[in-house]
Amino acid sequence: KIKDLLAAIGVPCVQAEGEAEATCAALAASGACDFVASDDFDALLFGAPKVLRGLTLRGDGPSSCELWELAEVEALAGGRHGLAAAAFMAGSDYDLRRRSRLSSRKSHGPNSKAKAKRASGGARDGAGVRGVGPKRALDAAQALSQDAGANAFSSLQNWVKGKISPILKSAA
Repeated sequence: KIKDLLAAIGVPCVQAEGEAEATCAALAASGACDFVASDDFDALLFGAPKVLRGLTLRGDGPSSCELWELAEVEALAGGRHGLAAAAFMAGSDYDLRRRSRLSSRKSHGPNSKAKAKRASGGARDGAGVRGVGPKRALDAAQALSQDAGANAFSSLQNWVKGKISPILKSAA
């Protein structure tokens, strides 16, 4: 019904065949739109050049959001690997740490994400590391990148295993 409403008022609408943020990122990267609106790092991971994080549109006052530019965020994170590490820490749809193994039944329908979340263990799914928001995640990712010689993944793996290097202790 929303697509019909948008069509009626002349607003173009695209139905993603897979991950919506991947489709939005591809549209932004191609120049078909200027921004992707999202609340996490996923659109940046898919290559969206500009993301409006926490977009709140208000008719009764000023709207608000944060502008995240891919080039700047990657630089702050210490590169592409650092961006992925920051996304893991701050929260991403691909953080599956608490989710149970997928059953042979797959959920479909408008409430399938909510049902899967309830069945899999709760509100922490995809929420990242407790108490680490985007700013702290970018700072930590930069330290991870410096520690691992421009590859934050091996340093993040050591960090998760409890092997904290001196550079990370100083960043904490």
